[in-house]
Amino acid sequence: VGYDDLKKRPDSVIANAKALGAKYVGLAWYPHQGAFKESDARQAIADFNSFGKTMKDAGLQFFYHNHGYEPVPFGDGTLYDLIVRETDPNLVKFELDVLWAYLPGVDPAAMIRKYPGRFKLMHIKDMKPGIARGSLSGGLPAEQQAVIGQGQVNWPDLLSAAEKDGLEYYYLEDE
Repeated sequence: VGYDDLKKRPDSVIANAKALGAKYVGLAWYPHQGAFKESDARQAIADFNSFGKTMKDAGLQFFYHNHGYEPVPFGDGTLYDLIVRETDPNLVKFELDVLWAYLPGVDPAAMIRKYPGRFKLMHIKDMKPGIARGSLSGGLPAEQQAVIGQGQVNWPDLLSAAEKDGLEYYYLEDE
């Protein structure tokens, strides 16, 4: 769902999720201006914990779906690490978008192993061989994305990590 709906219309979000029989309610883009900054991450942490409590009180689970702009270097990791570490594990889970983790330079399997129990969903996408990593744009043209198994991601390692950690849902996207 959208940020504004979670912030301003949570009752509507909850009603829609229940009408659809959803277990999870998530957000795939956190509003920010320019490059993602520590202040954005800290506000996201506060918002995610709040959204998570609201959803939990309604019998739902909030999750955040990364989108590639979050792995800005910060401290001993990234701003994405900060978000995972400082959100309440009982209130906030994560959907790992493989492409939006991999493109900026994050190893998606290592993320799952680093934060056991935090990832419950996976958005399966890949990028063509030869495409450079390191972009924090949160975007990649469709013609640079790859059919699963024909790209750069180490799928055996990633799926093994996901299975060992108990991820529940996998979404395959062919753009």
